[in-house]
Amino acid sequence: MPSTEVGTNYVVYRPDIWSSQVNRFFYNKLTLAPFLWNLTDEVTGGGKTLVVPSTTETFSAKSITTTTGEVTSTTIDDTVIRLDINKWYASSRIVADFQAAQIDSKYGGLELYQEDMGYALAKQLDSDLIEVAGDKGYCVLSTGTSTSSLSTTSLEQGMALMESYGMDRGDLLFVFHPIAYWNGPMKRAKLYDASQFGKPSLPQGIHDMLYGVPVILTQQVHKDGLVNQSTGATGQRKSGYNNMLIHKRKACYALGNLSGPKSAGVRIKVGVPSEHLRTKYIADIMYGVKNVSTTRGVRLVSSTGAA
Repeated sequence: MPSTEVGTNYVVYRPDIWSSQVNRFFYNKLTLAPFLWNLTDEVTGGGKTLVVPSTTETFSAKSITTTTGEVTSTTIDDTVIRLDINKWYASSRIVADFQAAQIDSKYGGLELYQEDMGYALAKQLDSDLIEVAGDKGYCVLSTGTSTSSLSTTSLEQGMALMESYGMDRGDLLFVFHPIAYWNGPMKRAKLYDASQFGKPSLPQGIHDMLYGVPVILTQQVHKDGLVNQSTGATGQRKSGYNNMLIHKRKACYALGNLSGPKSAGVRIKVGVPSEHLRTKYIADIMYGVKNVSTTRGVRLVSSTGAA
């Protein structure tokens, strides 16, 4: 017999159940800072500009006159690299006392905010390093085109350029945007099908080295150019990815010591004084980046779409 009860509300007996897991945004992979020339130890005592001597490559063997023994000398004409600690970024959150009291302790919400702020600053540093390492104004050597995916020919031209400039293969690194990598190198059987060389074919078609050089993928790889290169029309910048093959001395950086002597990196400040009933969380970082050489890397330009 059907129940005749109506209007009964059981919501009070069915409370919301909160998961112990938190759905956080995905971090972009930070790549270049561990690889490039880190001069942070040179500025732990403070200072604005770090001056690094840079020797020129003008010395060469000269023949000696057999009758006089006279030697032709080359004058010293060295330069310096000036690394300015001139970038200061911050990320801040304000949490009212009311909000803080209601954040369930099991989530560690306040700690998550601090971690995310620190990551935002590290991402900014990484983006600046990618710019001075591989963007067009800092890297005069290039192969590939923004209208097609990367070919093995482009990759091999890049390797040839680096070795012709005396770069040791052990000091090089490939940096690809994931789209460029999977639509380019990973569609070239020559690179993933080892059976051509008497070995089992890679079942998943993925590896972490090309031509003996480590490979990293990051969404931080920059795009540049205009929508219409021929007419110069402005609009969405999408002409191509500036993938890179770079030497570890292609660019340098140094972190400032905001927290005092012998302390560098992201600084977290909690409880910044305020007349209001709230707590301010601030993360900040001070640093400088510098391109060292325009010929210690090759831009591997590729399209932004499918092959």
